Amino acid sequence: MIENINLKQFNPQKIFQHLDRLAEWQAGKLVHPVCVEFFPSNLCNHSCIFCVSEYYKSKKEILSKKLMLRIIKEISRVSKAITFSGGGEPLANPNTIEAVESAKKNGLDVGFITNGELLDREKIRVLVKNCTWIRVSLDASSSKIYKKMHGKNADFNKTIKSLYDLVKEKKRQKSKVTIGAQFIIHPLNYKDVINCGRLVKRIGVDYYQIRPVDIRPEQKEHCKTYPQTIFSKSLKLIKDAIKLSDKNFDVLPSIHKFNDVLSPQKSYSRYYTKCLGPNFTTVIGADAKVYFCCYYAGYPQYSIGDLTKNSFKEIMNSKKRKKMFEKVDFSKCQPLCRNHEINKILYELSLPREHKNFL
Repeated sequence: MIENINLKQFNPQKIFQHLDRLAEWQAGKLVHPVCVEFFPSNLCNHSCIFCVSEYYKSKKEILSKKLMLRIIKEISRVSKAITFSGGGEPLANPNTIEAVESAKKNGLDVGFITNGELLDREKIRVLVKNCTWIRVSLDASSSKIYKKMHGKNADFNKTIKSLYDLVKEKKRQKSKVTIGAQFIIHPLNYKDVINCGRLVKRIGVDYYQIRPVDIRPEQKEHCKTYPQTIFSKSLKLIKDAIKLSDKNFDVLPSIHKFNDVLSPQKSYSRYYTKCLGPNFTTVIGADAKVYFCCYYAGYPQYSIGDLTKNSFKEIMNSKKRKKMFEKVDFSKCQPLCRNHEINKILYELSLPREHKNFL
């Protein structure tokens, strides 16, 4: 067993930095999200075996420049941060880089998730200048394993070059942007977790995130259930990967997720009764619809509004959004979703406490 470590930027207790919105939520009000996940495109140049957006990507949609810039301005009026992700690969939309600049100019903190292959010198310059953090999905230390994970057309060498160029540009600009690489533990790559850590440390990134693969009930056969034996073996390897950490490089495994995966409880420690995390986060798809949760982007039954018809603020204040919290049956959701840890915290806060003023 690995003891819980400092998760830094992945610590769900960050929600306590937003006490004003927590107070609004506890008072029964609809809360504007702190952070918005934004899908410029659901097109992708990779075909990752573990992708949770297979349904969404099949629609092949892309946001126009005009609409994207309007939406970003509206987000900036009620939220604090935006994460460009997908969906697909955000850089598959040729207007994404301009949208990143716009988000920063409008006062939003900007995060960026990419597979790295479509980066070039100018895109890297803009991202390093405007982002708070950039994370590259890597999941392998060799081209052979990379192609198994990201598809036969994925270019491992190009992605590695992009990581080197990101680090180089950060130094050139003397930027404070945090650059990371992600490794998703899967039966096809778990033995490579230490080698990948060594590789990204040598490149010079700031951190190395390790987490278990997400699993959706409707996904392919190899992803329908958690391979507990694999995750158990992975923990032993992760323990050695953690030793790579030093003052300039953090290995940040989501140990709490592995613990929940390996828990004898079939609920994966999902003891709360409602999904509450979307009070503080939301997602905008490449179809200009706002969705209750990033894992259900593209599913009409989880849409809470259309940005071609209403403003972002109107949708956030809508009865449809409020009703969705009662409507969602999270027993049908994938285990260990992004809101899982925040849901635990919010559930505890929602419980009545006796003698609450005696601490």
